Amino acid sequence: MLNFHVLWLSSRNKNQFMSLKDYLEKYGNASEHWLLRGWIPKQTITLLHAKGGKGKTRLVGHICRVIINGGQWGDYYADKPGYVLFIETDQGDRVTAEQLKEQGYLDDSPEVQERFSILSDWKIEQFGILRQKIAEIKEKDPKANILIMIDSLSSTSTQSLYSENDQEYARPLMRLRDIAEKNDATFLVIHHSSSQGTARGSTAIYNSVDQVWKLESVDDDPRDCRRILTIEKTRSREPGRYQLEYDPNTWGWHIKGMLLDVDGEEQIENYSQRERSIIGFFRSHAGTPFEVQELAEILGYASDPLRRDLGFLSRRGLISKQQKPGSRANWYFVGELKLSDRTDRPIAEEKSENPKTKIFQNSAIASIGSPKLPPEASEEPIANLRSLRSDRSVNDFPETPTQQGLQPKNDKKEALQIIHADLGVCNESLQNTPQPIVKPVKEQEPIIDARSVDFDKLKAGDVLFDQKGNPYQLTKMVRGMWQSHRRKLISRNDVRIGDYHLAMVEDIAKLVRQIINSKDFKQFQWLCKIYGGSPESLMAEAVDKYPELIEVYNIEEDS
Repeated sequence: MLNFHVLWLSSRNKNQFMSLKDYLEKYGNASEHWLLRGWIPKQTITLLHAKGGKGKTRLVGHICRVIINGGQWGDYYADKPGYVLFIETDQGDRVTAEQLKEQGYLDDSPEVQERFSILSDWKIEQFGILRQKIAEIKEKDPKANILIMIDSLSSTSTQSLYSENDQEYARPLMRLRDIAEKNDATFLVIHHSSSQGTARGSTAIYNSVDQVWKLESVDDDPRDCRRILTIEKTRSREPGRYQLEYDPNTWGWHIKGMLLDVDGEEQIENYSQRERSIIGFFRSHAGTPFEVQELAEILGYASDPLRRDLGFLSRRGLISKQQKPGSRANWYFVGELKLSDRTDRPIAEEKSENPKTKIFQNSAIASIGSPKLPPEASEEPIANLRSLRSDRSVNDFPETPTQQGLQPKNDKKEALQIIHADLGVCNESLQNTPQPIVKPVKEQEPIIDARSVDFDKLKAGDVLFDQKGNPYQLTKMVRGMWQSHRRKLISRNDVRIGDYHLAMVEDIAKLVRQIINSKDFKQFQWLCKIYGGSPESLMAEAVDKYPELIEVYNIEEDS
C-alpha cells in the first residue's frame, strides 16, 4: 500500500528536469519588466527600511501616485498606469488621510483614483484578501500592473508566533513571493532599521526579498530635507546610492541623481542629453524593438558608442534588452514588446526608404527629446555637490591644468614643474534642468574641426577644449569616463556630440590673450611646452593669424 501511495504521488508530480537547451529556449530570451523603470521590477518584493521619522511612508506614497498616473520620477518612469493596493496599518487613519490629501491624490481624475485602493486593517497571514482583490482587477484588466504596498512588516505581523530575530518570521514573505509570481503582482514592504543601520531582525528577512532599499539622512540636522536612498540589494539592475530631497510643502520627493565617489567626494551624476534623447526616442516608440544598427541609422549615431549607451541604460533599468529570436543580436525596447511591425529585413540603403526612419522624421522633436520632468521636479542645485553629467556654463577665464592633472604629453619629466600650482578650480554654475535637445540626425550634428577626438586614443595628460575654449587636462578614467583636472567627467557621449575637441588655433589664441593679460610666465611656459616649439605649431599659427599676440614672448619670469 505504501509503494502504491508513492507511485500515486509521483504520477501527480508535474515537476520535471529540463535539458539545458529546453531551459534556455523557454527562459533564455526573457527580459525584465518594470512597474517603475529602474526601481520596481514586476513580480518582485522590495523591502524599504529606515529609522523612524525619515519619511518612509511619504516616500512610498509619492511613488504610488506615480504608478497610478503612469507618471515619472526624475528620469525614471512607468511604462503605463498601474493599480495600487495601499495597506497602511502603521501610522493611523488620520495621518494617512492627511498624507493622501497633501500629496495630491484628490487632484487626480476619477479614472486615476479608481486605480487606488486602501486597507487599514490587515494581517500578513490574510493572503486570501490579496488574491481576491488581485482577481477583481485582473478580471477588468488582464494585463494590469499591480503594486501592493505594505506598511509595515512589523505592524502587520503582530499575531506572529515568532519574533523578528527568528528565521520563521520571514516565512510570510515567501508566501508573498508565491502570490507575486502566480498572480502577476508586485510588493513594496516597509520595515524598520536597526541601530546599526541594517534591516531590523533576522537576516532571513533580507534574504527573502528581491530588492532592499535603505533610506537615511544626509546629516543629523532635522531641518535638512535631503536623504540618501541606497539600493543595497537587487537582482534586476546595478546597485547605487541616490540623492533625494523632501518637499515639506507638498510632502513629495524629488530625485536629484545617482551619487558617484570621485576621489573620496560624492558628486551627483545626471544623464547626458544624448542619453535622454535615446530614452525619449524609445518612449515615443514604446513596444517596438530595435537593433543597434537600426538605431544608429535612425538616430545618426555611430554603432559602437551607441551600443555602450544602450548597455548602460539597460543596466540602470531605463530600457529593456532581449536577445532576438534565432540570433545573437539584441533587441532594445520599452513597454510591452510588440512584434507585429517587425520586418527583420536588411536595413535599406537609402534612409528615406526605411520605414522606421520615416516614423522618426515625422515625429515631433519633443517626442525624442528629454523625458518631461514631473511638475514637482525641483530646478534648484544641491548645495556643496556638483553635477557630473549635466550641461553647464563655465567661467570665461579658464585655469591652466594644475598639478592635480598629469603632465603634458610632450615633456613628461619637466611638465609638472612648470604648471602653475596656485591656480584654483574654476567655479562652475550648475543647471539641473536639461537643455533643449537638437534633433539627433546627422545633418544637425555639430561641425567639428579636423582635430576631432578619437575617444579610444585619449590618454592621461591629453588636453581637450570645450566649445568656449576652456582647457581640460585628462587625469584618469572613472567608470568609462575621463576625469579632468577640473574634476569634471568627460564621457564618450560628450566627445561624440562635439562638446569637446582637441586644440585649434582659436583656442590657443584665447589662452595667449589671457596669459598676456595676467603676465603669468609659468602659464606661458606650459603653453609653449605643449603647443609651441616649431613654426608649424598651433602657437605659431595663432601668432601668425593675430600679430598682436607676439607680445606674449616679451613676458619674463619675474614679471
